[in-house]
Formats: sequence, C-alpha cells, structure tokens
Amino acid sequence: MKRLMGLLFLLQASGIFASNTPLYSFRWGNEVCELNFESTNLCAKAKADVCKDIEQIFRCIPTNISSLTSTNASQEIYVLNVFPTRYYYPKEFSFGTYRKPNTLKVFDVGAPLAQKYNNAIALTNEYRIGVAALPEFLAQLTSMTTNNTTDLSFAQLFWNTESNQAVPLTRIDVPAGTVRNEVQAISEFKFSPPSMLDYYRMTVGSTEVLACQIKAYKENFAKFQDIELVFINNQWKFIFPL
Repeated sequence: MKRLMGLLFLLQASGIFASNTPLYSFRWGNEVCELNFESTNLCAKAKADVCKDIEQIFRCIPTNISSLTSTNASQEIYVLNVFPTRYYYPKEFSFGTYRKPNTLKVFDVGAPLAQKYNNAIALTNEYRIGVAALPEFLAQLTSMTTNNTTDLSFAQLFWNTESNQAVPLTRIDVPAGTVRNEVQAISEFKFSPPSMLDYYRMTVGSTEVLACQIKAYKENFAKFQDIELVFINNQWKFIFPL
C-alpha cells in the first residue's frame, strides 16, 4: 500500500495527474495566458470558443508591446500599448491590460466583452455558411494576379453596396484600370484570419446580409489596412471602393 501511495505521489508531482494549464487559456507567442471570465453569461463551450478566438487575434500581436504601469503588493498591472494594438484588434475588442499575479499573464474578460462575444457567437451561427466560405475566398486572392485574371473576374470581386449591384467595367466612372488598381493594392497585403467580432450585419438594398471587416497587413505587420467584405449571393465580395 505504501509503495502504491508513493507511486501516486510521484505521478502527481511529475504532472501526469496535475496540470498547471488554466481551465481557460490562450497562447501568445511562446506563453500560455489565462483568461478570467468575470461574467457568468457565457456557457463552457462559448468560453472555449472565446479562447480560440482570442488566440487567433493575438497571433498578429507582437509580444513586446506591453509595459509595466503600476505595482502593488499583490500583483503587477501591465498595459498593452494603445497605438500599435489598435491596428491588431477587431473594432469591438476591448482588452487593454493584464495582471501577472504569478508566472502567468491573466487577462480579465469583463461583462461588456463577454456580451459582445455572446452576440458574435449568435451571429456567426446564424450565418455559418458565409463564415465557412470566407477562408477559401481569402485563399483564392493570394493566387490572383493582374496577369492571370480577366477584367471580368476582377470586377466580380467587388460589390457596390450603395447601388446594390456588381461593379460593371463599362461604367465611365469605374474603368477597368480602376478595378485592377484596387486588386493590385489588395495583392500586396496578407490577411489576418477574422475574429468572430469582425462580423456584423449590413443592410444592402432592402436585404440584411453578413459583412466582415478584416485586417490586411504587409511588411511584417508594419502596415495595416481595414478592408470590408460583404456576403452577397452566396459569395464574398469587397465593398467598392476600398
């Protein structure tokens, strides 16, 4: 019996039966960060989905943009520098600080952000076909060039939400070269996978559709641009003009 108890103690000490990974966490660079949900209006699955979403957001955020702002006897408070992070975050994202009570960074998810995620989960579930189609659309863009794609194919990438129609190349105010210039500008960027918080509803004509604002970046995150897309006729299109 003593030998069995000793074996169990060794297994627990070695981490086989115990884990230092918090229940809700995400990876930022080489670190595991904890999420502390202050609100109780998210179920366990929703909290797990939020963890995945936040990890995706933080893949584009350098790990050296935080700084120590205050210290007290119990914990240190760090702030994420506002200027660079406004380029990385979705518009609805509201992280600003984290605690470091022990060795892990702890980010608090307050009630306002939790409610935004609740709404985002409901929206992406409602428009799951459009959400599922976006990665393929973005992947196609990387293979398109002004040399291997026709003017018509370029024009079909865009939608004029004011007139609720495709962008015809025959219009005097939208010559073929304009559309090609838009695509050329897009081709110079890479696209960050959208967060759930990047999706929103848009009324085009008299119809409510799914829209998305994605982060386009280049030069190792040195330059950013927000680009809006709309899911029209079961196909993603750029809102023209960019």
